[in-house]
Amino acid sequence: MIEDHFTVDESFVEYLKNNNKARLADRLQDFYEKLNKSTIVFINQPKPKGFGDAVYRAKLFTDNESFLVHAGDDLILSPRNDHLRRLMRVLRIMRQMRRF
Repeated sequence: MIEDHFTVDESFVEYLKNNNKARLADRLQDFYEKLNKSTIVFINQPKPKGFGDAVYRAKLFTDNESFLVHAGDDLILSPRNDHLRRLMRVLRIMRQMRRF
């Protein structure tokens, strides 16, 4: 269900438009534009071995770059994604200090 949520469905946008739901269609289209600018990778575990195992399985996709893991069970709202900018700033500082 989560993968479906993050999969663009242009036919549903058209369905909304054709059923007098233009405002919802516009909001969904905005969401889809954000998706198209994003890289989202889903990793499945053959057996449930915990959160750490799930993160480790994504190792092939990170290529030693920094990445953000979102478990999906928390929602963080901040204007203009300021919380992400603050996280990135802390990461840069820690790298400068060679602690991370």
